[in-house]
Amino acid sequence: MNKEVSTFHAGRFLFNAGGGANRSKLAEAEGTLFLAGRLPVFPDTAGGIFLNLEKRALYAASELAGNALSLSETESIVNSDESLFGEDSRAVRLFNFGRAYAALSAQEKCENFLIDENFITSLNSVLEKKLSNEPANYRNHPVSAFEKQFSKPYSPPETKLDINLLMKSFYEWINSPEIISCGIVTRASLAHLCLIRIYPFAGSSEALARLTESFVYKAAGIGYVPYLLSTVYKESTDYFPILERYTETGDPSEFIDFVCGIIVDSLGEIQKKSLDIVAEEMFGSYIRRLLETKEISERLSGLINILKKRGSFRQSELQLMKEFTALYGGVSRTTVRRDIVRLSELGLIKDKGNEEYTLNRDILFGR
Repeated sequence: MNKEVSTFHAGRFLFNAGGGANRSKLAEAEGTLFLAGRLPVFPDTAGGIFLNLEKRALYAASELAGNALSLSETESIVNSDESLFGEDSRAVRLFNFGRAYAALSAQEKCENFLIDENFITSLNSVLEKKLSNEPANYRNHPVSAFEKQFSKPYSPPETKLDINLLMKSFYEWINSPEIISCGIVTRASLAHLCLIRIYPFAGSSEALARLTESFVYKAAGIGYVPYLLSTVYKESTDYFPILERYTETGDPSEFIDFVCGIIVDSLGEIQKKSLDIVAEEMFGSYIRRLLETKEISERLSGLINILKKRGSFRQSELQLMKEFTALYGGVSRTTVRRDIVRLSELGLIKDKGNEEYTLNRDILFGR
């Protein structure tokens, strides 16, 4: 799964698949992503996390790249006519970011999504349009990267000969069945990290790496995450230190764990709330179906509606307490007992002892 390449000038380069990543965290994150593609998220349960997410992601990506403008200024430039920018390189770069994110939004689900030379050079051409004379060509000179973000600048491989070799090896490795079988989180993270470490282009290599990661999620049919990551990276105090440690060690495990935490923390709680809503709706639908097929009476349906709020009851309370008397005030104890037996037979209540019963919402889960 790991792959070592001997370069001409930069020594040995190890493509490390992150075998040291926390397996349980990775499984939880992959499970969260599995649900993300299938579970509807109710806007009122998500709070502000997904509000204008695509716009905020574009802004975060541009700020990570060093283009410090306000959200409204960034949006204004992205929506302008590119002919208006003249020699304003910052405006051109922001406009290019907008085009790159438009391509991300347009990316459809693709089971065989390849991170190949055509994809990488095309994406870099979008990011570097009107900014570079050779936007799709690998660099052939040294660069000093992350001068402000790292404790000391990072010096990636310097020659085009090495970069050509490393990128060819990267394409073979990242698209191999072994890496694809590692899962979406691992493959997306490895793409991000390897492109950072190789730093193939003179311009926009960092933005290219983050966007490639997002494209992997988008092509897998995952919602929210392709845009969420850049907003979290921008706010996080851990992102750049973890990247720096990766460039020093070549071990992606810490970064993979970091991304797993982002996915679970951001989506997990929202999914739990959405699942609770879905389960409640399904339970209500099941009760309506039982009523329509005359498996339960109107009186039992009314009792269940009360128990949705109350949770439990005692047999004696049905004929004595005000909230139940509209249903049971005028019936015999035999009828009360018969109704309790019927709900028990259907698994809709559980006997807690001492004539106390609780509503069993877990009936839909076989419990």
